[in-house]
Amino acid sequence: MTKPLNELTTAQLENLKIRFKSIVLNHQAEINRRQLRLDNRVERQTVANEVLVALEDKLAKSVVVRDELINAGASAASIVTATELVASNQAALDEYDVNPSFLSEEDAQIEQAEIDELEQGRILRETKVADIESLLPAA
Repeated sequence: MTKPLNELTTAQLENLKIRFKSIVLNHQAEINRRQLRLDNRVERQTVANEVLVALEDKLAKSVVVRDELINAGASAASIVTATELVASNQAALDEYDVNPSFLSEEDAQIEQAEIDELEQGRILRETKVADIESLLPAA
């Protein structure tokens, strides 16, 4: 069992205060870094999802146009052009769909929980610093 803070010497309290403040600063830097990284990944994922939806919509519309041309008995040249457009839109969608940095909602939630845990640790240590300062003689 550790000694209560009020049983430590002034020198020990000063040393402990410095160490806790250092930990607080490190936690805050890590929180800031991880939050920024998460925010950036979420933003990129949102943009990627919007682009993916737009590509899917473009493909769906080109398929409808091609099918309508076929059903309407349009010229072979028009159907070939529409078919090429469908193939081009499908290729663009297939190429874009490969996204190695995909961030699922679950991953984002876990990362945010870890950031929140760091924040709680930072707050706990700040409270310890305040407790120590209350025991130190006024300067």
